[in-house]
Amino acid sequence: MSVYNGEKFLREAVDSILTQTFKDFEFVIVNDGSKDSTGEILASYRDHRLKIFSIENRGLPAALNYGLECCSADLVMRMDADDVAYPHRFAALLEDWEKAGRPDVFGSGADYINEDGLDLWGISMPLDNLTIKAEILAANGKMTIMHPTVLFRKKAVLGCGAYDPYFTNGQDYDLWLRMTLCCRFGNSPQHLLKFRFNSLSDTARFIHVTNENVFTGNWVRLLSQQKMILIEKGHEDLWQSHRDYIVGRLKEKVDVSRLVDEAIVGRLLTEAKILYCSGRKVVGIWQLLMLFLRNPDILLKRFMGIQIPDRTQHLLSPTEIVGQGGVR
Repeated sequence: MSVYNGEKFLREAVDSILTQTFKDFEFVIVNDGSKDSTGEILASYRDHRLKIFSIENRGLPAALNYGLECCSADLVMRMDADDVAYPHRFAALLEDWEKAGRPDVFGSGADYINEDGLDLWGISMPLDNLTIKAEILAANGKMTIMHPTVLFRKKAVLGCGAYDPYFTNGQDYDLWLRMTLCCRFGNSPQHLLKFRFNSLSDTARFIHVTNENVFTGNWVRLLSQQKMILIEKGHEDLWQSHRDYIVGRLKEKVDVSRLVDEAIVGRLLTEAKILYCSGRKVVGIWQLLMLFLRNPDILLKRFMGIQIPDRTQHLLSPTEIVGQGGVR
């Protein structure tokens, strides 16, 4: 678990792990430079299974890499600081993982809750490796692995390069995409986690700007796929050494403002659904109506099941980067 300024929900999240029916584990928590009472909350625990590390703020992917290196076991389960694990999560996930033949990455379904802990709706994930991989690799694929639900092999994650600190959002998709090259995936049919829609979480920050790069779902997906092409062709060094050039060229070829609009609509649709399911039906319907009036084309496409355009045609080849990027 990595946590940054997570005081509001942290104790509930930690307690849900320490009270698991399966008892034999270590719980590595990285306090990623929190400025609230996160440190004091963590210091109040006296459980020998806890391993708490405090570092300067590095962002989620870097903090997760730090925590991963601190794990003494090869088998690692993820947890977010605002979610709640069901008491049988570890036991059930391990049992289903064994039945599935011990895949390298193994997640589960989840039940969504709002900030007050009210049940909203549940979501199940596909179970078989081929379906999961196909959606990960698809240009406009669906979510098939929920990051905070997963169990994975530390060796497999590190062997694929671990989390890329560049992706302050969407670091899980970038990792899964690379892991499709050599790893197996799976999911438990059970719902083993309460996933909280939290306005302060990384998930809720559907638009995140760092170093003038706009991080939205579809834009991050496109960048991850560009990186994947270079890896497959043996040119990962180009991603590291000429990333600014690559990002700049893609911004010239792709309508980034459209990607931002799609991300905003997706997030506001979710918020409207949360309001409706939380008992504020009139407010939820009103937000949906306002959203339709502002972005009718995007909403109609979503409701009619029309896929967004396949933007992978805009991706750059290593030759194009070498030829125009000044690479020696």
